[in-house]
Formats: sequence, structure tokens, C-alpha cells
Amino acid sequence: MGWDLLGLQPSLGEPAASEEVLTRSFGQLAPDAWYNVPGASRYRRFQRFSKVADSWEYADDYMFKQSLEYNVLVGDLERTFEPIDKEVMETGLLQLFAERQAAHWGIDLKAYEVAVHQFRVEVVGDHAGTSTPEGIHQDGHAFVAIVHWESHNIRGAESRIYNLSKRLLFSHTLRNRAEALLINDRMCFHDVSELHALDGQIGWRDVFVFDWNLKGDK
Repeated sequence: MGWDLLGLQPSLGEPAASEEVLTRSFGQLAPDAWYNVPGASRYRRFQRFSKVADSWEYADDYMFKQSLEYNVLVGDLERTFEPIDKEVMETGLLQLFAERQAAHWGIDLKAYEVAVHQFRVEVVGDHAGTSTPEGIHQDGHAFVAIVHWESHNIRGAESRIYNLSKRLLFSHTLRNRAEALLINDRMCFHDVSELHALDGQIGWRDVFVFDWNLKGDK
């Protein structure tokens, strides 16, 4: 199967303070200058890292580029984002999530580079927002994981998986902390339905998206 749901919730042994660091960091993301949806905003940070021997190595290149084949809105553009906050990386939770994803897929963690996008999509009033303004798509990676962190005062944002003919196969709304949708990006398309704020107030959805590529692949 080209997708699966996985609970990445940190074990009871993980300090609650680390989770609070992640929660707080979503309120400190930078605006995404390439997101253009009326009445909605997207904020993000970005980090690449990989496992070498028994250590994690962190890239200092924060440019992200997708082919126009995969992103019809901003494909072929070099987009540079601010790095994920050092305090977030020092919790070790993102690295832990990567290890659990690799174990679930049965892949060699050391053979891959992981790129993590930290997103908040915020909506106000009666406007609709979307996490995927490019529509039904693939991302151009080997694997993708959408890790939900928090949803506040919203409805919608249903994750949907399609086959290569874009026929709907599966849908699920991520709402639990560290609940993850794992996707084989070579086998599936995906998107997320619109999200709306409840009662005309402000609402948001916070997620981490993990991109997996074999080292050396562009």
C-alpha cells in the first residue's frame, strides 16, 4: 500500500517541555512569501538533515526548489526559508520522528536526506485556507510524511490520497498530536481539503512535513 497512518506521539519518557518548545515555535514562524490565498496566511521554516554514522548532520542550505512538473504554482523557483529554530532541533523530537518513519517503512535511514517543512496555515473570518494551493499533486520525493501537531478552532483540512489516475483511495482528518500520514510519493497523489475557522474567528493548523530523498538525488 502506498500510504499508512502512524502515531509518532513521543513516549511517556519524553519530557513534556520538549513538546512545549515545538508548540511555541509555531507562533514564531516567518510568513511564506509565495503563498497567495485571500483571507489566509501560511508561515513556515525549513531544515535538511541526515544521519551519518551515529550522528546527525544539519545542512546550512535553506533553498527549496521543486520542478514545475510537481508544483504548477511555484515550480522551478528557488525559494529560501528561514531555518527551523535551533531550540526545536535540540529537542531531538524531529529526529525521533524521522527514525520512527524510517523504521515503519523499513528503509535505511542513513541512505536518505530528510527535509522538514514546519508549517502553520491560518484562516480568519469566513475565508477558506488551504495547505495545498497547488491542488492534487505529488511532491517529487521518494516518501513524504505529514505530521500533525495542533489544530485550533478549525473545521476541514481532510488529508486525501489518490492513485496515479487521481482516483480517491483514502481520506482522513489528522487531529491528534504527532499523528502522521505516511505517503509513498512515487505511488500516490495527495492533497488537503480547505480549512475554515469556526465562528468567524481565527483558526490555524500546525504540521511538520517530512520529505525523504536518497542521498545524491535532486
